[in-house]
Amino acid sequence: RDARGVFCEVMRQLPFGQLSFATLSPGATRGGHYHHSKVEIFVVVHGEVQFQHEDLVTKENFEQNLSSKSLTALYTKPGCVHSLCNITDETAVVLIWTNEKFDPLNHDTYFMKEEK
Repeated sequence: RDARGVFCEVMRQLPFGQLSFATLSPGATRGGHYHHSKVEIFVVVHGEVQFQHEDLVTKENFEQNLSSKSLTALYTKPGCVHSLCNITDETAVVLIWTNEKFDPLNHDTYFMKEEK
């Protein structure tokens, strides 16, 4: 729990990976990082966020608004900087699946942009 909201792991299990949820306070951003091996899938279950994605190799940028009204799942692959920004005045809730469980000794998270 911090000014951005809450992050909570729901399940960590091989070979499933990890399922988590995060809340984002109004105007808060989570992410601004990339991974070498992790794949993540995001689904907004409450509110609306802007998903930002940049491929570090091709420099291709992608932005899309995700909303609980559409329940669209977006994924990020290794080597892509990604972030979620709450663009509403209410707390957003996002489900996050990753193919690997979190390992604090090998976290595979490399920050490129500052979170707010």
